[in-house]
Amino acid sequence: MSIYDSPLKKIPPTDKVDDYVAGLDAVDDAVVIGCATPETEDECTHTSTEITRALAYKLDGYIKLCTRFFSLSSDYSRAYNLWGSERKEHETVGRALLHEMTHMSVVVGRQWITEDYGYGPDG
Repeated sequence: MSIYDSPLKKIPPTDKVDDYVAGLDAVDDAVVIGCATPETEDECTHTSTEITRALAYKLDGYIKLCTRFFSLSSDYSRAYNLWGSERKEHETVGRALLHEMTHMSVVVGRQWITEDYGYGPDG
């Protein structure tokens, strides 16, 4: 059974969701998106030099959205205008989610997975 075989309303709203997601295989071609807080995910901690908004787990097929993700802008016309006039980025919800999707092999294929070299070495 894949995530597509069951409507989301049938997924129980308890800890059983974690068990369900853990049972998915990479061959299910599903991307599961969940939420995380600094208390549940160390990498979601906001420091003066780093703001993590989302985390992609490439091989496991899931993305965790950190608390800061939900404070991102949804003003896409501003993003478009800032880039067009000043070549300045304006982070938006959609752009952040698209960025995380580029890390997912089930979305882009294993040969096209991106890395975040600009953020420095992991751990």
